[in-house]
Amino acid sequence: MRDKYKGAMPNWLVPLVDSIDSQIQNSDAFEAVFANLQFLEDGLADLPTEIVIGEFRTRQLTELQAIDASTPPEKWLTLIIEAQIGKLLYVHIYKFKSCAAAIRHSLEQGNFTACVVMARSLLESACFLTYTFNRCEKKIAVLRRSIEPHVKRLRKNLPLEGKAKERIIRNLLDVATTLDRAELGSSFDWSALAAETGVTFRKNNYKKINVMEAIEKAQDVSGKSLRAYYDLLSELSHPNMGSHRLVVKQVMNPQLAIGDVKISDDGRHLDAASFFFDICSPSLASVLGLTLRTMEASLTFYEFAREHNTDADWVRIYQALKVGLVPDAKVH
Repeated sequence: MRDKYKGAMPNWLVPLVDSIDSQIQNSDAFEAVFANLQFLEDGLADLPTEIVIGEFRTRQLTELQAIDASTPPEKWLTLIIEAQIGKLLYVHIYKFKSCAAAIRHSLEQGNFTACVVMARSLLESACFLTYTFNRCEKKIAVLRRSIEPHVKRLRKNLPLEGKAKERIIRNLLDVATTLDRAELGSSFDWSALAAETGVTFRKNNYKKINVMEAIEKAQDVSGKSLRAYYDLLSELSHPNMGSHRLVVKQVMNPQLAIGDVKISDDGRHLDAASFFFDICSPSLASVLGLTLRTMEASLTFYEFAREHNTDADWVRIYQALKVGLVPDAKVH
């Protein structure tokens, strides 16, 4: 393994690298786990401890507060959509940050059970965000076709009228509803919990987005075998044969028909680490790489949208989706 990625490894793992490298099938993927984890951590490091979405929407929020009956609905709907995109994006990016930190901590502790659970959650979140923005892209394509004949008029701040106005507003609402479902969809009975605990929530009828559908769509976009990675991480997360093997720290007397083993939640040992990295390195490296690409593309999209959403040219917010959700990135 190239020495430059050893610095991204837990201290306990460094002395074992050469031994592990000689025992596993895919040493490139083993290296890529720590390369991609470092790239992702570096990308997330610029985020402050917390973000208030309003800080990113100061101008638009001020405008929203000033809305009255004379405000064109197509105007305030675009502001709402941009705020929805910002909220959805940063909620998921902070989930990325939490999961990446948990993966790092679990690897430091040799807690491979926790690592695969967090990797599975990270994969779900990255796929969910990719899926949602792809759904929006299709709906925005319809919206843009309804807007394009009227761009010159809009740029002169002339009002929309009649069926053109109705069509554009209907398409704007379709985009807003898609984003709303991504934020609020659930199959959990929150009303029952609210009755028991006093938790408040905004009641809605949005169905949750199926995680397998999101994974399949993200797989189409990324070209990676995400379903196979998800199936493996699920096997290792659930109480199945795979997860049982993750707490085997050391195999002793392997020549016996039934070998003696040491069981522990501490996998900082050659046998445990070799097994884990042999079967998990391709999945873990790909999940970390996908997350980084999704984060970078989503941030590019949002910043482009905010920069170009001006009073005179508000329609250009939608052109941001042409950036693409999974651009090339220097990750494994």
